[in-house]
Amino acid sequence: MSKPFFIAHAANNSKTLKDAFDSGADFAEIDIWKSPLRKDLTVRHDGISGGLGVGQYLEEFLTSQTSKSTIDRFYFDFKWGGKGGLEKLIKFLQSMGISNPIISSTDWYALAWANNKYGIIPHFTIANIINLRIFKYLYKTRLFREFKVHGRQGISIRSIFLKTKDIQEFKNNNIEIVVWTLNSQKEVEKYAEIGVWGIVVGNYNLIKNSKNQK
Repeated sequence: MSKPFFIAHAANNSKTLKDAFDSGADFAEIDIWKSPLRKDLTVRHDGISGGLGVGQYLEEFLTSQTSKSTIDRFYFDFKWGGKGGLEKLIKFLQSMGISNPIISSTDWYALAWANNKYGIIPHFTIANIINLRIFKYLYKTRLFREFKVHGRQGISIRSIFLKTKDIQEFKNNNIEIVVWTLNSQKEVEKYAEIGVWGIVVGNYNLIKNSKNQK
């Protein structure tokens, strides 16, 4: 059984980012917003504040990270901003030498478009049971027909909606499975045993505990 990657939830400032990697996280989740009130991308987890464009500018946040290898370990959660905002994110990452970032989003159409145009690794966010049913239907039609996703791809799914019967289907189609957001050791052990690709963890101590057990 392959070991899952641990993704630290909402590591959106220097302190939480340091805590995330100190705990042994493989990736740090960075939440990205493109507010209609501001032209720049911002880093923020909270929905209302993010939508209003409150938060540190993405360019400031990324340029403060001196190591390209650190940015390579970012798991970008694109909250809102459409194709234009997503393209802005990708082009800025390219300017920093990051050519194939992993980006999750509920905007599946924009992700499929960006995969075809820029080669990003899309992780399609599934937040509820309706999302899951729609995704399974769309995937059978290769995601909107005109946008066939190429190469690595995955889903980022709220853990309570990941059913046993769906897991093997996703794996058979080489879809990486990321579950979120886990806050107990029991949950972490359960999904590690299932063999998901990634586990988003809210309590960073769980990452340290799990790494120490290996």
